[in-house]
Amino acid sequence: TCDDRQDLSAYWVPALFQNGVRVAPVGVRVRYEGRGGGVTAFPTGFMAVSGRTDQTAAWGCATAGQRPVLSSSVATVPVCSGAAQLVAQITFPQCWDGSSLDTANHISHLAFATEMAGQAPICPADHPVQVPKVVLEVRYPGAATGGAGVTLSSGAASTLHADIFEAWTGTSLQDRFGGRGQVGQRGHAGQQGQQGQQGQDGGRGGRGARGTQPATIAA
Repeated sequence: TCDDRQDLSAYWVPALFQNGVRVAPVGVRVRYEGRGGGVTAFPTGFMAVSGRTDQTAAWGCATAGQRPVLSSSVATVPVCSGAAQLVAQITFPQCWDGSSLDTANHISHLAFATEMAGQAPICPADHPVQVPKVVLEVRYPGAATGGAGVTLSSGAASTLHADIFEAWTGTSLQDRFGGRGQVGQRGHAGQQGQQGQQGQDGGRGGRGARGTQPATIAA
């Protein structure tokens, strides 16, 4: 389940093992990011898989309340020490072909936009519809120290990936972007399993300024 009762979507990542012992995550943050106007919500039933490349997946370490410091290669898992937690981050492209709910390889209906500082993303001609950029951030407890001892149920650490199945109720996701790419930010932290999440709602911030500032929803 998820804090936001309007988000009935499913999120999945492979199980993590530290030196052969399975370690369950302690929390997941799912961000829906948009920049500029014209962000289109996913249709119900939209599916995609992303990861396994340096552009879409990374490992890092982070202390509570801080963004993770990520490695430059998905094949490299840093060693986290002290209060730092191991973090897995998977990013989905934000341009859609406008028609496919899924494809044979589960990713070719999405493509990355060209992004420049201070400007709205530019989607390629064959993927002209800007959708939210979905970013999953999975945090693990101290038992997952990282390094060479990390493997996944899908194989080596370099196989890090995530699946999403979009199912927001009605127009709830589109309403949050309001056609302007601007929404408030919602915090979330909590216990969760390999799919879905459950935790403590951190409250909602105010609306951001108009223009090309990034908007974020944390589901």
